[in-house]
Amino acid sequence: MKFLSRLKSCIALLSKAHPEALITRHIIKSADPETLIEWLMESENRIKGFDLTCDYADEYRLKLNVCSGHTFRDIILYGSYQMDIMKLIASKLDPKSLLFIDVGANIGTTILNAHFVGFRKFLAFEPIKENFDDLVYNMEQIQHNSDLDLRMLAVSNKKEKLPMHLNETACGRHSFKVDFQYKTEVVETTTLDDIGIIEDNFLLIDTEGFELEVLQGAKDLIKNTKGVCAEITPRYISSQDLEELRVFLNKHFSQHFICGKWLNRDVTKSEFFNNNEQYDIISLN
Repeated sequence: MKFLSRLKSCIALLSKAHPEALITRHIIKSADPETLIEWLMESENRIKGFDLTCDYADEYRLKLNVCSGHTFRDIILYGSYQMDIMKLIASKLDPKSLLFIDVGANIGTTILNAHFVGFRKFLAFEPIKENFDDLVYNMEQIQHNSDLDLRMLAVSNKKEKLPMHLNETACGRHSFKVDFQYKTEVVETTTLDDIGIIEDNFLLIDTEGFELEVLQGAKDLIKNTKGVCAEITPRYISSQDLEELRVFLNKHFSQHFICGKWLNRDVTKSEFFNNNEQYDIISLN
């Protein structure tokens, strides 16, 4: 029933964007859910500029950017995005005892996931204004029982202003490293060490190839970091930076989840350089 509710929201949105266009009944009736969502995603150019609000994780409401690629697809189909990763993290830690630091917070799905599994104190960074505005809106619903610090900043290894390359079709894919030949937005950067965080924390990094720079600016913070989750996209990172990132995680953490399994040893080069596909690594003390 929740899926049908989200699906009806999508159809209503498309109808609003194109009131003169008839959404044919045979498309709705004959298509399986996966095919129908793909069809809706292909219609994103027709629904740009329209807000979609739908249920999230059966507990929240989410203002969703329709130009968010697989995030949009998963939320409509399954009701959340990457919740399984957050549940895995929470199974190994005590969420209520830690500050959750979200670098590359986008519109807030990761924070809602973290809130769902028990985190209650958050520090989030999102440098792109459109995403940040949606992040602020989506976080209002958890303000009553959370400590929220939301900052419209990027995180790096030094304080400066940098051009960020925007991805036209996926609001969670903006990158310092990859030029998508669309637009750029100059953003302000800070370092985690400059903020002076002293609490025990968990650090999540989703920065489209900028993970090493984030950690290079967190050499003091890492002393109180109980775990890191980083989304790695090998095609966005040089081999030298990938190796430095692997060495950093092995140096500071003793347990790692990668390639679908837990390792109580260092991650090898072959495991870290496993393919060109995006993957998540969780590293814990």
